[in-house]
Amino acid sequence: MRTVASMHKLLALASVVALLGAGAAMADKGFDPFRRGVPVERVPGVALVKLQGFRADELVVGRNRTAAVEAMKDLAARTGVAIELIRPTTLGWAFVEIRDAADPATMPTEARTLELIERLGQDPAVAAVAQDTWMRALRTPNDPRYSQMWHLTDIGAPAAWDRTTGVSTQRVGIVDTGLVRAHEDVGTRAVAGYDFVSSTSSSTDGNGRDADYNDTGDDCGGGSSYHGTHVAGTIGARADNSTGIPGLNWNAGLVIGRALGACGGDIVDIGDAAMWMAGGNVSGVPAVGTNKVSVMNLSLGSDSSCSSYEQEMVDFVNQQGAIFVAAAGNSGGAVGSPANCNGSVAVAAHGPDGSLTGYSSFGSQVAIVAPGGDFSAGENGGVLSSIGPSSNGYAFNQGTSMASPHVAGAVSLMQALDATLTRAEIVSLLQANGTACAGCGSKVAMKLDATLDDITGGTPPPPPPPPPSDDNLEENDAYDSAKSGVACGADLDLMAMPADSDWFVLQTGAGAAITVSIAAGNGADLDLYVMDGPGAQDVVGVSESPTGNESVQLTGTGSPVRIAVVPYVEQSGTQHSGPYALTVTCTGGQPPPADDPVDPPSDDPVDPPSDDPVDPPVGPNPDADEDELEDNDTLEDAAEMYCGEERALTLKDDDYFFVEVRAHDDLFAQLSADGLELTTEIVNADGEVIAEGDGEIMASARDLAAGNYVVHVHPTGDFGTYRLRTRCDALNMNPTVQAGCSSSGGLAPVAGALGLLALLARRRRS
Repeated sequence: MRTVASMHKLLALASVVALLGAGAAMADKGFDPFRRGVPVERVPGVALVKLQGFRADELVVGRNRTAAVEAMKDLAARTGVAIELIRPTTLGWAFVEIRDAADPATMPTEARTLELIERLGQDPAVAAVAQDTWMRALRTPNDPRYSQMWHLTDIGAPAAWDRTTGVSTQRVGIVDTGLVRAHEDVGTRAVAGYDFVSSTSSSTDGNGRDADYNDTGDDCGGGSSYHGTHVAGTIGARADNSTGIPGLNWNAGLVIGRALGACGGDIVDIGDAAMWMAGGNVSGVPAVGTNKVSVMNLSLGSDSSCSSYEQEMVDFVNQQGAIFVAAAGNSGGAVGSPANCNGSVAVAAHGPDGSLTGYSSFGSQVAIVAPGGDFSAGENGGVLSSIGPSSNGYAFNQGTSMASPHVAGAVSLMQALDATLTRAEIVSLLQANGTACAGCGSKVAMKLDATLDDITGGTPPPPPPPPPSDDNLEENDAYDSAKSGVACGADLDLMAMPADSDWFVLQTGAGAAITVSIAAGNGADLDLYVMDGPGAQDVVGVSESPTGNESVQLTGTGSPVRIAVVPYVEQSGTQHSGPYALTVTCTGGQPPPADDPVDPPSDDPVDPPSDDPVDPPVGPNPDADEDELEDNDTLEDAAEMYCGEERALTLKDDDYFFVEVRAHDDLFAQLSADGLELTTEIVNADGEVIAEGDGEIMASARDLAAGNYVVHVHPTGDFGTYRLRTRCDALNMNPTVQAGCSSSGGLAPVAGALGLLALLARRRRS
């Protein structure tokens, strides 16, 4: 740590080093303003000072340097502030490090730094002084209708987004009319959902409970509001995508419980939806599993008091660790249920002027007031969000139904910063950091930016951890790089990366009933394909629902099949990814063969073969029997090998092998011979040598035209045994669509059956 004495020494040396130029005088002093963490308002321990009558560069160079140095020394002595020059600035200010002279070894806090700066500013030798203000990029989304969303600005969302925009592992629940899944801005944000409307007469979709949670409207004779889609947009519309509006949480997955149909819904359906998304078991409904929510919004209610059933429902949700946020009601009277239940975070509504709206129910149960809109200020006084039935519908609405999702979204951002916050702590933070609300008595209006600042202590949180890396079976992104290691009884935890398919080889036993299944851990849309093995062009099975839970059944033939797991790519460009489980069950039939003839070679095409012992051993052996590919002693009699094939062979004469290659593939021929003397060539269809072996190890030909090519192995010494491995790589193709050479010597089965591009870059659903 530098001291006052070292500062004096630096300033005294300024006249000595002046002839060396400003660069020498301003050598790196190791200054690091971040050594005590990220600043909140100002960089601690530094200041900008402009001396009366001197430019900062005169402290290090020029005929006035001695006087300037003395002026700075005198300033330090008078004010009791230890000053050390960091560097002059372009505008003539001195950028200096400052400490309290009484404790020069201690870095001052930001508050103490401000006190020292103010002390310097009171000295007559100082023309001006300033703090080194800390600034941040302002998170203003580019969504075109954001400027109409006064309600987000009102709660301080822009500054709050500098703290967090949420994390993708979060889950926010919405119990309402469902979600318009085709909507451009919010339709793809759902990771799970279920239709709980049990009455077919009020369902509006013509059936009872099922897995289709699409918002078909809530028509009660006056048209449909698509209420649930409006609520979902406030919480989680996709942000910064140059489309529509931003939601409060840019990254969380939404879990939808469709419980309202025509003219509303009953408390049994509503309760089942709420308890299901909190992790409860509901008869006939698949468990929510890993998509259990941490906060849920219920923009619904009645004017009645909280029934014992409703209270137990709210208690159950709280016991599961989820925050229950509910609208206070729009009667202008007392708070309705379930917002008036103990344990509910009840939300009242204010308009754009910050006053409690005339329609908002209100009472002691209200926890916080949030923007609900007020059409008395004009249509733009409402809350803007997404609606149906079209894919690009947006509308202004008013009500505590609009206020409540502001709070649910805010709670999710609070949880993104501290997932351990309890309901009591969340309510306390919201109330402690709120602002005055006219007509709200002692209740306050929510200020999200101040609330998040309170959680972080005013300091932005550390960056989120990097996204999960791919699994240890990579690289297996194409047909020819499919990995073995998947067998009957497999139960593997794997990772699907964006636009990156996973390929596996599965050995099958003749007659065995086989089921291949995947289950996405985060609700990602992953699809499953199974193709027949070498020599076939058939797709055995396809499963491509939007759920990420897929299954294909097949009967084993005794030959291997290939499995492809492909993340869905939406028309909007959104790429699905995430963890998934791959399971294989086999019943009956013959056991699969132990040997794996299609196990791919190493991913590094230029690595020499392993030095590990192989069976049979390679090297000179005059007594070795001819291999099964004889007679292949001439170009015309070349034996067929496939891309990615490896064989143990005998060299007693010239050996020729042909390999079929696609356009722009690279062909590699790698040999392991252990002292056996030979040469290697790759020959084209015209008999021209286009590549020669590197010693005895490898020959490679790059960027070939489609067709057959011949690998020629020629003995130049003793006879013996060797191993030959071929590999084709599409190095000039996009890695998400490359397939390499097929095991049948032609196009890979997926290219022949589905079209590789159609499989890996498809746009399956609108």
